Amino acid sequence: MTKDLTEGKDIVLRSMLRNPTQKYKKKYTDQGYKVVCHNGIEKNNEQLKNYKEEWNKADILVYSPTDTSSSARAFSQMLHRVRQFESDEVLI
Repeated sequence: MTKDLTEGKDIVLRSMLRNPTQKYKKKYTDQGYKVVCHNGIEKNNEQLKNYKEEWNKADILVYSPTDTSSSARAFSQMLHRVRQFESDEVLI
């Protein structure tokens, strides 16, 4: 991810757990990147009102379910939340 960021690429990171999203947010915010994080800890209701504008400002968009849901359906919905990508590369 760091290599992609230094090349000016934007990153979308999905996680089924909240804690990793907080760790990535801290790591990359500390490195000076603009990180937008949505999870059960950070609801960010104001950012969500204008999510397209807010997400476009981010170098990294990080999100997880806001509740304890960890079903395959919930993950599938998360995968399709961002619909337009510049790259077809997906890392799991």
